Amino acid sequence: AELAWMVNTAGGGKYFKLTNDIYVNDVSVENWTETAKPWFVKATNWMTYKNSSGADKTFAGHIDGNGHTVYGIYCDGSVGKVNNALIPIMTGGSIKRLCVSDAVCNSRFSGGIVGTLYGSVTITDCVVKNSTLINTSSTNGDRASGGIAGYASHDGKTSNISGCATFDNTYSTAT
Repeated sequence: AELAWMVNTAGGGKYFKLTNDIYVNDVSVENWTETAKPWFVKATNWMTYKNSSGADKTFAGHIDGNGHTVYGIYCDGSVGKVNNALIPIMTGGSIKRLCVSDAVCNSRFSGGIVGTLYGSVTITDCVVKNSTLINTSSTNGDRASGGIAGYASHDGKTSNISGCATFDNTYSTAT
């Protein structure tokens, strides 16, 4: 619940440091996605996808993962149909030393850590592993999924992803 609060409330300049691994869902159970609590749910939510005026929420804070792992992010695409990731939209700030494992994200612009990067964002020394990232868009030119970020905007600002790794992931795009 604290992780969801952190992502939901960091408009800009806030700093967060993980002190433990976080299990959003119990990934040790076989077929865990069949009973998983989605990261985005309308009524009883981990994350709310829109703010009170209906606009997309964005994250512009700073996260130091401190070498810890977030397990079991599950975004089935039924609520957030775009930018599904641990952080849907990031408009500034930084993420470092964070691992995401066993994530399942189905949407347009699926990423393990960030769905879409806008603005000046720095992501360093992060890992995404054992995850399934599926782009569900069938629109040509509108298909993007990636291990660290699903999409990086061409908004005239520079985002930097360095020292990161992805492995044992499955990627898919709608046809």
